[in-house]
Amino acid sequence: MCGRYGYESPEFTETRFQAQLLPDVPPEILVPRYNIAPTQPVLTVAPSKRLGGRRGIKSVVWGLTPGWALRDRSKPRSINIKTEGILDRPTYRHLLLHNRCAVPADGFYEWQHNNGKTGQPYSIALRGGEPFAFAGIWTATKDERDQWLVSCAILTTGPNELVAQLHDRQPVILTRDQEQTWLDADVTDAGELVPILSPLDPTAMELFPVSRLVNSVANEGPSLRQRAPESLQASLL
Repeated sequence: MCGRYGYESPEFTETRFQAQLLPDVPPEILVPRYNIAPTQPVLTVAPSKRLGGRRGIKSVVWGLTPGWALRDRSKPRSINIKTEGILDRPTYRHLLLHNRCAVPADGFYEWQHNNGKTGQPYSIALRGGEPFAFAGIWTATKDERDQWLVSCAILTTGPNELVAQLHDRQPVILTRDQEQTWLDADVTDAGELVPILSPLDPTAMELFPVSRLVNSVANEGPSLRQRAPESLQASLL
């Protein structure tokens, strides 16, 4: 799954993803963030009607909130959605075909659990640390104040050999070529999209242990991404 991630270089989002920043993106999320959590506003890239179909960078809430979930606060708001069987679920099928987004990141966290207890956190990223994008879907619905609430979820798949050491799910990470298809609003054929929903080659990724400070969403800053002692990583080998 993906329940926490970071993005150190939001100022490069426009050039990295060839997108235009929309004017209503709040400045407080245009800063380096190392501990992004569900329910928070996050940056996404998607075709924008305001830009005539060109890519726009917008702020959305992390936690997919269809109209029925907004009306009933007890309903869950999915932060991750499994790709297996996604075409069999009408709402998610529609969003996959018509409401896709890319969620910029440069690393995410998973935990090694011991006897059911929260254990050692690990940072997982591309080798070299370059930014990438998770595959996401989004929806928009009006709230009780008649204001649009735009929200998203990150798609997940089975793990590659690297991530499988920690978890049985991982987020779908788009390659550069896949980004072009994923962010093309004219692509509405499931046959072109479903093959993208697979785990990234493990040789393109790395993981290493980091500080347990990341366990609390109240903690922020680059120290969360610093490598912890190598002795912690040995426990995975």
